Amino acid sequence: MNQEKWFEEIKRQITGKKTHWHYFYAKEELEIVLRYGTGFSAVDIRDGGGSYWTCAHCH
Repeated sequence: MNQEKWFEEIKRQITGKKTHWHYFYAKEELEIVLRYGTGFSAVDIRDGGGSYWTCAHCH
């Protein structure tokens, strides 16, 4: 999947369109997807006790 297709995938998920969800199981995996797959330059991931809280920003 290239970056353009990834942006479209995320857009479908956050705009409420019917689609499948992506599941991530490790903090490191989520960081790689957000930082390198999506292209966010700043990524902060915090352990929420069974789930992760994420904040991503593109400069």
